[in-house]
Amino acid sequence: MYVDYMEYARVQDINFTSAKKMKADLDEKIANISDFPFTNSSPQQAATKKIPEPVEAEMDAFYAKLSKCDIKPIAFSLTPEYADSFVLKSRTVPTIFDNLNRKYLDLSYPELVRVSQEVKIGLSKEQMAQVERHTISQAKGNNFFKHRAGRIGASQSKAASHSNPALPSNSLIQSICYPELNKLNTDAIHHGCKHEQVQ
Repeated sequence: MYVDYMEYARVQDINFTSAKKMKADLDEKIANISDFPFTNSSPQQAATKKIPEPVEAEMDAFYAKLSKCDIKPIAFSLTPEYADSFVLKSRTVPTIFDNLNRKYLDLSYPELVRVSQEVKIGLSKEQMAQVERHTISQAKGNNFFKHRAGRIGASQSKAASHSNPALPSNSLIQSICYPELNKLNTDAIHHGCKHEQVQ
């Protein structure tokens, strides 16, 4: 049967007990049914303890305690006061693509060379240390490709040195500018990833 919309149950309302366990529990209840006196009260009528909603001061104290945990709680990613801790500091470090501007698309090659010579990317020692920390795991890290984009790596050096700078191939441009779309998958790369020592 085809439906346009399906409403999903909340996780708290889903019983994740296996069918085998549910059958065993049901059999046990049936076997012990004579042990319980008959009553007309339903589970909905049973008295439930009402827990008051925490006030802001209680939540602040709770979050303050959580912030001291060794493992960062995922709840903080949704809390404005603590969400910044989930953003790597190296994300704010300038990259080559920060200088990208659509106005450069209409320039000739000599004009582009002139503009590129005027571009300066300065990094402090602290910024360089941040980038190193957040990219040392290479392709396993989220930030690796952001800082690699626009740089000619060892795998592209031969192709880049044998290409006409004024008219490089599209595949070379793509491999340099969009490294996340051109991940190398060679035996040499696998060997390096497996045996390289990360210090």
